[in-house]
Amino acid sequence: MVKERSMACRYFNKFTDAEGVKKARCKFCSEEYVADTKHSGTSNLLLHIHKCLTNPYKAKGSQKTLGFQPHGLTGDVLVIPWKFDQEACRRDLARMIIKDELPLFLLKKMDLETL
Repeated sequence: MVKERSMACRYFNKFTDAEGVKKARCKFCSEEYVADTKHSGTSNLLLHIHKCLTNPYKAKGSQKTLGFQPHGLTGDVLVIPWKFDQEACRRDLARMIIKDELPLFLLKKMDLETL
């Protein structure tokens, strides 16, 4: 019996299709890839492991950044975890424009289409 050497073997089931092509099927999303290791290697399989949305072992991209906020008059600082939210930034910018009654020609200078 041949020992499986690639990490990809843990995440894929190998099979041969009707045309005799060696393939591998993802255990989580059933996506199929060519898996003839002598010709195509395992790079495509390893890339899929990190992109597979249904992979339960994939690290979540929800790590937060630490922010520092002044607290009181003594110079104390609070450490607050936060995560950037594009929609919240757009909403707050719109509120600021409305609240401060900024003239519309300033909006062109800010290039709001890229926000």
